[in-house]
Amino acid sequence: MNVFYRDNNDDIRDIAVMTSADNGATFSKSKIVHNDKWEIKGCPHSGAMAVGTSSGYLATWFSGAEDNGGLRIADSDGKLLKVLENGAKNAWLAAEKQNAIWVWEQAGNIYTSKVENGKLGEANKIADSDAGQNASALLLNGKTIIAYEIANPQKKTTMVVKVLK
Repeated sequence: MNVFYRDNNDDIRDIAVMTSADNGATFSKSKIVHNDKWEIKGCPHSGAMAVGTSSGYLATWFSGAEDNGGLRIADSDGKLLKVLENGAKNAWLAAEKQNAIWVWEQAGNIYTSKVENGKLGEANKIADSDAGQNASALLLNGKTIIAYEIANPQKKTTMVVKVLK
């Protein structure tokens, strides 16, 4: 069992993890997932999203760090697989066995990137996801099921569900 949270060390707000091997009876000492050094005198409401795979966990979160700020994904060794800048937000992760999918919104579209055997693949824009937001996903039997809203100011917000191969 892993618990991810935004740690506060003298106003440095990095994502930390604690692990339990006995169903929550005890937990390991807190460990910073990746040392972003985001210093902010406040309480950011954006936390981490994480999934487990057979080779460890993946975590995604936003950091406003002065150096290399943006939406990021890291593995359980603390290695940053990618940092997205320029308005990337609302990330989601889904996993199955040793693979995962990273989903986010950027520039009014929904994007995905596969993580296979610890390697992050290319970003792919979801077709017809203009004005897409708040995406979530599920990996099931090797397929990705993705759901997101289309928020068009002139129309009612609609929900889209797609199965990707």
